[in-house]
Formats: sequence, structure tokens, C-alpha cells
Amino acid sequence: MDRPYAVGIVGSRRRNSYSDQIMVYRLLASLWGEHRGDSGFIIVSGGCAGCADEYAAKFAAAYKPPFTLVEFPINREGLPWKTDRRMAYREFTQRAYARNRLIAEKATELYCLVAPDRTGGTENTIKHALELRKPVHLVMPDGLVYLTLDGRTPQCEPERRLLDLSLTG
Repeated sequence: MDRPYAVGIVGSRRRNSYSDQIMVYRLLASLWGEHRGDSGFIIVSGGCAGCADEYAAKFAAAYKPPFTLVEFPINREGLPWKTDRRMAYREFTQRAYARNRLIAEKATELYCLVAPDRTGGTENTIKHALELRKPVHLVMPDGLVYLTLDGRTPQCEPERRLLDLSLTG
């Protein structure tokens, strides 16, 4: 039996505009068109609020079936925020990086709404996906999507255009 297609959707919390939300919806609709013959369509995400993770979850909820959402939220229980903030932050970061590894493991390929400064958990998820030899796609703020082989450099021409920037208002 064929494995279901599992797309990882992650993104920086700094990518939280309405345009970013539209890009996630258009991306998932486009991927569904390409993978509707597969034995299933799973959206893998980290469950973060206010960014690509949330937009992917909303899409899955609005159109299920055929979409199944698999989220890996960070377990925040037992972190000593009131007594030792430094230790709590360190432990939280370790949990987040372990969660990012799970996302990369479960996804067939990864689409990442990257921030201009290219820091944070999204970059950690990209690193894990590349280590696992999974395809990684960078979704840029201008709506262009590029395959990357090193996590930083877009390859050649964009694969997709998620926004039509030629429209004038």
C-alpha cells in the first residue's frame, strides 16, 4: 500500500500577515491538486499560534476530509518560568528542537515560510529535514517558492508563485 503524502508546513512567527495566510491556503490547495491520487493527504505542523502552523490547521479543519492534521505542540508543563527563567528557556528550546525533528521525520517534504533574518525554530526544522534528505522548499515573503539544497540558497527559478503581485489596487 502506498504511503500517504505528508506535507510539513512550518514558519516563523514573524510571517503572520494576511498575505502569509493566503499563501499557505494556496500552497495546500495546489499540493492537493498534485497529490489527490495518493492514499491520503496529511498536513504535519508544530501547532504554533499566529503563523503558518495555525493557517495550515485552519485549512485542514475547513476542508477535512480529505486532509488530516498531525500537530506536534511543545509540552510546556513543568517548566520553571517563575523560579529559573534561564533554565526554563533552555528546556523549552530543547523541547522545541525535538518537536522540530518530529515534524521533519513525519513529513514527505517541508514548506517553510522563512523570516528575513532567517533565525529561530523554522531554521532548526529545515536543518533536520535536510539531514533526513527530505525536500525543503522556501516560501519567501513575495510569494515565490524555491527548492533549496542547503537550507539557505534558493535553487534557480521559483517552483511556484503563490501571490500575484502584478495586481494593482
